[in-house]
Amino acid sequence: MHSDAPVKLSDSLALVPSSFGWILSGSRSHATVSFNPTIHSINVDTLTHELDNMVRNFWNLESIGIQPVQEKLKLSTPNAELLTNFHQSFKIIDGRRVIHLPWKPEIKLTSSNYDTAIRRLNPWTRRIHTNTELKQKYAKQMQWRIVFDASSHSPGHPSLKDALEAGPNLLPDIFAMLLRFRLSKIAITSDGSQAFFQLILADEDRDATRFLWYKTEYTSDGNLCIADEIVTYRFTRLPFGLTSSPFLLSASLRELATMYKQTYPIATKHIENNTYMDDFVIGTSTDTETITLYREMLQLTSHISLPLAKWTTNSKALQGVWKQENVPFREITQVLGVEWDTDKDVFQIDVQAKIVEASKEPVTKLLLLKLMSKFYDPLGLFAPVTVIVKILFQDTWLSGIKWDELLPPAVAQRWHKWINELQCLKDIRIPRWIGFSETSDVTIHVFCDASERAYGACLYARHTVNNFTEVNLICSRSTDKPADHLTRGTFPSQLPSLESWWHGPKWLNHDSDAWLTKDFPSHSQPSVEVESRKIESRSFYVATTEPIIDIYRYSSYTKLLRVTAWILRFVHNCKSHLRIIHELNCNEIEKAKDYWIQTVQRQCFSAEINALKEGHPLQKKSKISCFNPFLTDDYLRLGGRLQFSDIPFDTQHPLTLDGNHPFVHLLIQHTHIRLHHLGVRIVLSELRSTFWILRGRQAIKKALHKCLPCKLFKAKCGMQIEAPLPSERVVPSAPFTITGIDFAGPVNIRCLKPRDTAYIALFTCATTRALHIELVSDLTTDKFLLALQRFVGRRGLPNTIYTDNATTFHAANKELILLWQTLSSAKTQQYYAQNGITWRFIAPRAAWWGGWWERLI
Repeated sequence: MHSDAPVKLSDSLALVPSSFGWILSGSRSHATVSFNPTIHSINVDTLTHELDNMVRNFWNLESIGIQPVQEKLKLSTPNAELLTNFHQSFKIIDGRRVIHLPWKPEIKLTSSNYDTAIRRLNPWTRRIHTNTELKQKYAKQMQWRIVFDASSHSPGHPSLKDALEAGPNLLPDIFAMLLRFRLSKIAITSDGSQAFFQLILADEDRDATRFLWYKTEYTSDGNLCIADEIVTYRFTRLPFGLTSSPFLLSASLRELATMYKQTYPIATKHIENNTYMDDFVIGTSTDTETITLYREMLQLTSHISLPLAKWTTNSKALQGVWKQENVPFREITQVLGVEWDTDKDVFQIDVQAKIVEASKEPVTKLLLLKLMSKFYDPLGLFAPVTVIVKILFQDTWLSGIKWDELLPPAVAQRWHKWINELQCLKDIRIPRWIGFSETSDVTIHVFCDASERAYGACLYARHTVNNFTEVNLICSRSTDKPADHLTRGTFPSQLPSLESWWHGPKWLNHDSDAWLTKDFPSHSQPSVEVESRKIESRSFYVATTEPIIDIYRYSSYTKLLRVTAWILRFVHNCKSHLRIIHELNCNEIEKAKDYWIQTVQRQCFSAEINALKEGHPLQKKSKISCFNPFLTDDYLRLGGRLQFSDIPFDTQHPLTLDGNHPFVHLLIQHTHIRLHHLGVRIVLSELRSTFWILRGRQAIKKALHKCLPCKLFKAKCGMQIEAPLPSERVVPSAPFTITGIDFAGPVNIRCLKPRDTAYIALFTCATTRALHIELVSDLTTDKFLLALQRFVGRRGLPNTIYTDNATTFHAANKELILLWQTLSSAKTQQYYAQNGITWRFIAPRAAWWGGWWERLI
């Protein structure tokens, strides 16, 4: 320990210096400890986790329209209560809806994360000031969409995200919205301008949405200036990004439609089914209805001060109204991610960004997944093209290619062909309107196909107007068989001219009487005599027990038990009203251990356990028949002959395990490490106090053979032939005739000052290895010469003195540089010359040459 005074942290904690560093001392008290978290900004590529999410998101997108359509489920009781409380808290202030955040009753925000926020703001500020290019970008006036982190929290306390209910999902299905969008002759879309910020946040909830930013002031010339003072702000409107924000906005719009259903009948009927978040996607039949809808939408949303923007429509009449009223509108827009040209009223796709991205990166499985997931086609209109790359990705997956590994030449060649032809899709124009009205005679035709690679279905609408039959593709998921294109794929260059895909097989355009039909033969049922007979029925069931965890994913016995314990706790909490929330205790770990013991026994000795339960003798070929096993509490134990001994019951009748099971391997490995890597005999003796492992010695040898610390400990040492000792080490001479000089320190001393430093000069004899020590107050030349003179006065005049070479001090600190200057000063050299002392340096960058005096430090 050091004699330095400890540093007091709080009333109960202090830092005590020691030779090993600082030691935290005192009583444990969470109430007095102040946590000061440090935030580091690190850019990491969590490849595996992100890839799993990308694959999951991709298949979720692909399931749109394939999963069976279910009736809208009734709201759960908590969600129904949330919706009821939302409507009961209705309040309008200054023409805006006041909303309350839906708090979870069991979670309270009792801690401030101010320290965390300030430590996240400071590195960002330093980055802005040091990066000139970035600073100029932020200095420009632009529209901001600030992302707030509701997951931020202080250690051990819940975040705002944890404390809020998400609320029920009130959003309609995107696939159904796009289908309805194609049914109407006239379409109109709009977007709520900053919809979340139009809702007022209740006063009692505003403190939970505080954030830090610098104080802003306006200069005399009207420019905005940011000061250095950090100010705490809070939201007065609903911020974007909270867990409950989508629910609160959707509920507000639906509430608005319900309240004014009689006043604005056309606008309100579209709010529930044709509004996704703040995007309005609506279809109408006539220009008059479209203009009326536009007027009603403006008046309806004005009741909660929600301005509408980004208007688009294919109605020339409504566009004329917008031009008169100076309302900006777009000719090309995105409708729920699908590009719509309102002038031609067609859907189209922009593939240029995908081609550019593909040309910049090497062709790997990761690139296939990225572009495949970015090809947004919710209606499946380009499915024959996308199925090509899906099959390529499937081939790479089955062949075991790694994520960052270059694709084989055959796969890469098909990929390059697909990418090069992708630009052919930009000329495809798909009519948005299917072409029939509500009074048209329409028939729906669905074609399905499946192969070993893919399966899918495509849907066509057939209608006849003025003796003219038209067939159009409505949607698809995933020759005269259009569904074949979904399972085999079509390259982009072939899709524009593929009439069987866009308009179905040719025979659909003919009269239904001319369609090819195939009659299935009917077979008459033979006459059967009815006989009454009494039967006896028995119920049988077969139960197969599989582990809840893949044990092959774990290489640690402790981690396996802890994960199992957490899962067992989850099962318990699902079944019981008394939930366990504290840290895992020893009883839960023991239950996890018992679970795995029973699992091993059921998997390895199922026949023996069944025989013992039914009271039957074991088969002669059984591996444990000679041990006289028995069952107790569903555990299989050995009989033996130690029933009357005074040893514990587990040792008298140990549990039976199979040495080939992976759990037993982890158990052996854990015991071996716990016994500090002892050998087979000790590990086997320790395990047999509780378990009897079949072929235990062989299993332990196999486990110990893979132990890396044991391999390193038993590895053969290198046999390097040592060089002969130098002459000054072996030739007899008077003590200190040949001397090596080095310094140690600095060391703390008490002299004139309460706390001062000094250095130790070591004079080492090359022949006798004798050591002479002198205390030096500093590393100046005068102090060194005084120490050398004291040494000569005590030990005599040396013949040769060895010191380190100058290059040794090049990368050293200031003390070593000062030491070198002292040893090489003219005054020191003059003293050596006058007394006949030869001063020699060791070879540059060869510190081991001075090992005979360096090691004594």
